[in-house]
Amino acid sequence: MVNVFPHQVVSHAALPGSRAGVHAHPNMQHFRSRAYRSVWTTLSSHSTYPLRMPPPTPEKEFRHEKPFVCLFFGDIQDQFHTFRYPPRRPTTAGQGPSRYQVPRGAAFPGGALGVREGSAVSTDTRRRAWALLSRAASGPCPALHTLIAQVGVEDAARAVTAGDVPVAVNPHVLERANPDAAQGDLDRMSRAGGRLVTPDDDEWPCGPLADFDNTDSCPDFAAPLALWVRGPLSLRVATENAIAVIGARCSTEYGNRVATDLAGALAVRGLTIVSGAAFGIDAMAHRATLAVGGATVAVMACGADLPYPSQHVSLLAEIAESGLIVSELPPGTPVSKSQFLARNRITAGLSGAVVAVEASMRSGTTNSIRWANRLQRPTFAIPGPVTSVASTGCNRMIADGHARLVTCAAEVLSALPASPPIVNPDAAGAGPHSAPGVLR
Repeated sequence: MVNVFPHQVVSHAALPGSRAGVHAHPNMQHFRSRAYRSVWTTLSSHSTYPLRMPPPTPEKEFRHEKPFVCLFFGDIQDQFHTFRYPPRRPTTAGQGPSRYQVPRGAAFPGGALGVREGSAVSTDTRRRAWALLSRAASGPCPALHTLIAQVGVEDAARAVTAGDVPVAVNPHVLERANPDAAQGDLDRMSRAGGRLVTPDDDEWPCGPLADFDNTDSCPDFAAPLALWVRGPLSLRVATENAIAVIGARCSTEYGNRVATDLAGALAVRGLTIVSGAAFGIDAMAHRATLAVGGATVAVMACGADLPYPSQHVSLLAEIAESGLIVSELPPGTPVSKSQFLARNRITAGLSGAVVAVEASMRSGTTNSIRWANRLQRPTFAIPGPVTSVASTGCNRMIADGHARLVTCAAEVLSALPASPPIVNPDAAGAGPHSAPGVLR
């Protein structure tokens, strides 16, 4: 039996993600439990960076929440004792942000779905056309890319709605083409504080997504038609220097420590950390980035307005407040297995490189590495114990040459074409998995 809360006792079998052969680490709801608040208090007293503590939730609200496998409080505490992240440099009034700060996108005039100054979007009709085609595609759809290239986005939307298209389109795509539903998607995303980003917008990350093949010869290798986004950052700016840190949901103590060290050190260097907001390594990467005031992007396998997993409501809310939540799926779309696999290509596409911290032989992480290799992105993997199921995929990718072996952020940065300037050369040392001072 494992004591999860002072007032609640559950067994390993009750913990989500527990399975035979994989050691399940019993932990609690991260921003809700009293234990986590005490850990944050400890971290704040030992760290030079002012950690942001979410407001406490009354005990009666978290008594009934489900525990989950994710965070290792003792290890995170020890990690922060060893690797003290530097504070963000203050800015001088009237001079704008420091060049070393993570870029922050400006607010969008005209509301969440308003058109920013300098945007190429001309009419609401055109935006509704993109929303309709995004709903119709609901994933990679080369046929719609071909149709848009032939007749334009507005005529393509009208043709798909009428069911009269000159190219072969899946019947399910035509069934989803509902103008009223598309307008409802825009309204729902606006209420959630989000927006639809299309290739018409200055915010569209045309560089990272240009490597996709939108022809029918590669049916699953098409770029997203549009992206539904929540958060204050510019999607284009946030992905100019981005790196994905991904890994197993059933992560180990070793993997959690490496992910925290790695993501924090990369974020300190000004890189945007991209991940999937899942349990385990993904959550560790997001949290480490937020702790140092860095920019992080969560790529979802559901609508950008849905908190998935539901235990990460607070984490996703914090990401939406200072980073970005991105999805190619219309708001309200639930998750499915195929959408997880399609999401992985966007994670790889928006990132300049991908690092796998832990992965089993057949997993979403190994699938993401395959997408990254196909997009000719640098790929890295952290080696793990040969006795650990969570490291079998990483060890195999290294052995087969599909990913380069790295053990710390310095080795990742040295392998990239160009490294951004360090935030604080005197404070950004290495974690316990690398030699002191290697990031200087």
